[in-house]
Amino acid sequence: MIIFASYKLNESKRRYKSFVPYAPDERRKQLEELASLYVSEGLKSKCSALKQILNTESSRDQALITRKFFPKKTISARVDKIQHYHGDTIIETNKPNEIVRALQLENKDKYSCTNETLLMQSTTHTKLGNFAETTYAKALLKGTSPIPGSYSKWSKAMISKAKYLTSIPKLSTSMTPEEVKATWRATKENKASPLSGRYNAVYKALCMRPHTLETLTNAMNLPFITGHPYDRWKNMLDIMVFKTKSSMMVNSLRSIIIAEADWNASGRTHITKRMMAHAERLHLLPNEHIGGRKGKKSIEGAITKRLIMENARLLRRPIVVISTDAANCYDRVVYKYVSTVCNKWGVSTPVMKALLEPLQQARHYTRTAYGDSDSFFTGSNLQGAGQGNTSAAPYWTCVSTSMIEVLTENG
Repeated sequence: MIIFASYKLNESKRRYKSFVPYAPDERRKQLEELASLYVSEGLKSKCSALKQILNTESSRDQALITRKFFPKKTISARVDKIQHYHGDTIIETNKPNEIVRALQLENKDKYSCTNETLLMQSTTHTKLGNFAETTYAKALLKGTSPIPGSYSKWSKAMISKAKYLTSIPKLSTSMTPEEVKATWRATKENKASPLSGRYNAVYKALCMRPHTLETLTNAMNLPFITGHPYDRWKNMLDIMVFKTKSSMMVNSLRSIIIAEADWNASGRTHITKRMMAHAERLHLLPNEHIGGRKGKKSIEGAITKRLIMENARLLRRPIVVISTDAANCYDRVVYKYVSTVCNKWGVSTPVMKALLEPLQQARHYTRTAYGDSDSFFTGSNLQGAGQGNTSAAPYWTCVSTSMIEVLTENG
């Protein structure tokens, strides 16, 4: 008779995981069936087969643990050569200082591409403030102050869609210990660390004991109650990723920001989970909107488009289909407008200020194959949601929802 310990799967969702004594009977049955396959093929005895399976699982689990704490470098950290314009000439360089300089100039232009828009012009910007927190902005959005006649038709339409709705209840400025624990449980440990070196595993470990979880919750809530973010949140690390392997031009690289983990996790709770669920529950999103919504898939948009075309063909009606790409949409998000829509959807101004001010006043360092740069670029009024920011997709959903509503009203 073969006697072996029963085993329990750990909390991970992978089919075969490491196991410890006292596992359920279904796991024992699964192991015996697998061992029987070896015996039926005449490869070895059942005892030897079980021993081999256990050794294989143990080795694989050790490899996974090692990979978590020492993750493999991806292509994002291997930018060791780039091409950039110098006047009308394309220059190729592999010198670390020149690479960093070219990448930072490109990224600074990217985060400043909204400077010529109406909301960012000096007079309008001064009146509305950085996050539409001024008295004038509040009066404008509450409808007690008229929209200036000098604004264009489309600017007036977009502002009208961001006006406050008193019927929408406000969301809390604080996160509960349960929300904090759930957020860190869903966070992967093998993500790149920010400049402070605060690794995700540290935060996950702090959630394991009630007293440390309470301390962590208080520390994460403080900036959102006061509206004043931590200064370390303003240190961002730009990791450059090749969009295509064939192009080394700086304008063909994608910039992913690595921000402080607690800032990013707080944004996931306040915006991605709370606000978006709030908006869905109150039916604030138009039916035409598919992107960035839970349970919605891109295939639904493709099917809808196909059905519209089939309907026009069957009814013999003329139709024009225009496929457009919102180029650099995340980089063109203006904070004061995003803040107004989020306020409309129930998020308070201190929360938006704590989430957006680190992006606006960020010190952007750059990571290449030669390591992290000592130099950084910054600006008094950078804009853009930033890829790598957990709140970036909901921010674009806020802006595009207003756009869809305006377009729908205009036929």
